[in-house]
Amino acid sequence: MHPRSTRISVNYFALSAVLAVNGQKDTELATALYIPTHDLRIHDNPCLTRVAQFDTACIALIYDPRWFKPTRYQTKSIGPKRWSFTIQAMEGFHTACEGLGNKPVLRTGEFVAAVNRLVQESGAQTLIMSRPVGWYECEQLISIQAANPALQIEMFDTYTLFSEGAHTWLAEKLPRQYTPFRRSAEQADTAAPMAAVESLPPSALQSEDEWSFAAQDVFSLDFIGTEQAGLEHLKQYLHCGAASHYKETRNALSGWSNSSKLSLWLASGSLSVRYVWQSIAEYERTHGANESTQWLYVELLWREYFQWLARKLGTQLYRFQGIAKRQPLTSFYAHRFRAWCSGTTGEPLVDAIMHELAQTGYISNRSRQIAASYCVNELQLDWRYGAAWFEQELVDYDVASNWGNWQYIAGVGVDPRGGRRFDIRKQVAQFDPEGDYVRHWLGSELTKSVALDVVDAADWPLAR
Repeated sequence: MHPRSTRISVNYFALSAVLAVNGQKDTELATALYIPTHDLRIHDNPCLTRVAQFDTACIALIYDPRWFKPTRYQTKSIGPKRWSFTIQAMEGFHTACEGLGNKPVLRTGEFVAAVNRLVQESGAQTLIMSRPVGWYECEQLISIQAANPALQIEMFDTYTLFSEGAHTWLAEKLPRQYTPFRRSAEQADTAAPMAAVESLPPSALQSEDEWSFAAQDVFSLDFIGTEQAGLEHLKQYLHCGAASHYKETRNALSGWSNSSKLSLWLASGSLSVRYVWQSIAEYERTHGANESTQWLYVELLWREYFQWLARKLGTQLYRFQGIAKRQPLTSFYAHRFRAWCSGTTGEPLVDAIMHELAQTGYISNRSRQIAASYCVNELQLDWRYGAAWFEQELVDYDVASNWGNWQYIAGVGVDPRGGRRFDIRKQVAQFDPEGDYVRHWLGSELTKSVALDVVDAADWPLAR
C-alpha cells in the first residue's frame, strides 16, 4: 500500500483509504501511466514516488483544446495568462523528469479520450494521478475507469495539506463552517514533505509528441511558473522577513512582498503546500513566531478548507443557490457584466482592479473581495458569471477557492452572516486614500459611469 493514496473502482466517492507504503514494486503491475495535473513538481510528489516503484512508466502531459473554448458563461476554462504560466510549469517538469530518466510524452485531445488511448498504447495496468477536487475532474476519472475496467487507478493527495486516508474526519464530518474546521485542523498531525525521487523508470511508450511547448503563444508575465521559480520565491519571501509582517500588509492592493504570492505556484502544483507549511515552521524556529506568521497558517487552512468542502459539495459548488436554501436576489445584465469585465463601470477603484487583472493575471485578495462584492451587490449580477471570469483570468485560479469564495461573497456559501458587502467608499478611504492605485492602473483618464438600465428593447427576453 502507498502513502496518501486511494484506489478507485467505478465510483469516485466509494473510496478505500491506503495508509502505508511497503517500499516494494508490485510485481504483477510492471507498467504505470502517470498523468500530472496539479502536481507539476519533483519535490514532495507522492505520485512520482509511486511511479518510481514500477519497472516502466509512461508520464504524459495532456493538452485539451476544449480548455480554450467558451463555456456556458461565455468564458474559457483557462485564459492566455494562466496557460502561459502552466506551460512554464509543464516544461520545467518535463525537463526535470527527463533528467531523472523518463521523458514525458506530450499528447493532445479530449482528456478522457487521450488517457484511454495512452492506457492502450502503453499497456499500463495502473493509472496514477493526483486526487481531483473539482466535480468535472472526478467525473472524468469515473469515465476512464468505466472504459478500462481492469485498470487500477491510484490517487494521491498531492494538492492538500492533509490526506483522506490519514484524516478520515475530513470526508466523514467536515464542519459546515471554517472556524470549527480550523480548530480541528490545528490539532491534526501534518505529514512532512516526502523526499524527491532520485530516478525514474524508463518510459513505457516511445512515440512522437502531438504538441510542443515552443508552438504555444506565450503571454508576458511578471512571474515564472516553474517549480524552481516557486521554490526560489518561497525562499526569498522568507529570507526578506516579510512573513513577520504579513498580517499588517496582506490587505494592501499592490506591492510584491505585501502578500506571499505563494498561491501562484500552489495552484499549479509547482509548490507543495506541505513544503510551504514546513518552511514557515522552520522560519518561526529561526526568527520567532508572531501573529503574522500564524496568519500565514490561517490562510493556508482557508485554502485547505475549500479543497475538502469542494469535494463534499460536488455540483453544489457551481449552483446558483450554492449550499443555501434560497436563491440570491440577482440576475444577469449583459451590459453590466461587460462593463465589470472590461473595467468600465465608472467606479474608479473597481475599474482599476479589473484593469490590473486584465494586464497581469493577478490581483490581491482584498481586490478580489472588492470586485466580487461590487459585481454581486452593486451590479446585482449572477455570481457564477463573476466566478467564471476569474477562472479565465486569474493565473492562480483554484477551483475550490475561487468558487467557494464567490459563494461566500454572494451569501450562498459557508459565511454564517449570509454574504459580504464591501462599502466601496470605505474601501477607497482605507486602501487607496491618495488615489495612487487608481492612477497607476487607470492613468489620468477615469472611466465614465455605465448606464446600468438603459438597454435596447431587443435585449429583453421574449415572453413565454
